[in-house]
Amino acid sequence: MSFSSNVTGYFAILSTELASGNWQQFLLVGFWVFLYFFGSFISTYMVISLFRDNTYLAHSIPLILEIICLLIVGIYCNYYYNETLLESEILLSLLLFSMGLQNGLTTCISNFQVKTTHLTGATTDLGVLASMLLKKKIQAEESPDGQSKAFSCHYAVLHRGRTGIRLLLPDI
Repeated sequence: MSFSSNVTGYFAILSTELASGNWQQFLLVGFWVFLYFFGSFISTYMVISLFRDNTYLAHSIPLILEIICLLIVGIYCNYYYNETLLESEILLSLLLFSMGLQNGLTTCISNFQVKTTHLTGATTDLGVLASMLLKKKIQAEESPDGQSKAFSCHYAVLHRGRTGIRLLLPDI
């Protein structure tokens, strides 16, 4: 069964599939987590790319993309859904991408003041920070201290996860 309630649960499933050696499921769940990250990345990239020219456009494009994703899911589920596993996986992909769009937009607009919790927030932050790295103007204007603190926190979490995986699966 597939659900889209939070990304933290998908990290737990991801680690379970890795530990079990279910590589196909591991890749699928990893793809879902990536779609969430990518939604956050795209949303933030649009905001920081368009903000100076047109604030309304910068904030509305991610919302419009989110609305389109939700409309596709809603219309498809109402009229065409046959309850197959493939359909569920595709619809879930759209939902997770739209969740990333929404959380990235909220985090970016609030200047990191409004955030989600657990690994959902960490994944959102990584998407936001990755998109900021692509914009040289943002890099020059942002305090490197704030970005470096955020990256060091996320690096520490990821490094500990990698160490844990090596302890569980030493052959990887």
